[in-house]
Amino acid sequence: MNWESAYCIKTVINVSVLKQGFILRDSSHKPIRVSGTNADLAERKKMEKERRQPERHKQGFQKTENLNRMAAAIAHSYSSMPCAVMKS
Repeated sequence: MNWESAYCIKTVINVSVLKQGFILRDSSHKPIRVSGTNADLAERKKMEKERRQPERHKQGFQKTENLNRMAAAIAHSYSSMPCAVMKS
């Protein structure tokens, strides 16, 4: 029987841990050996965050560029509208 779980320990700093294990059983399904590991996920989470960061910057630049295009189109629409001048 295998198991795996991930959890976060919340103290002064958050620590993410991956827990994996194995239970060896005999023919009558009685456990005869249990082994497992606990791994700190801090480095993995840091690498994932750094990998996603350029994507977020790219999305931010794309949003800014789209807003600039939209603002330019609106400004162009208003500046090209014929103005009617009424004299009294």
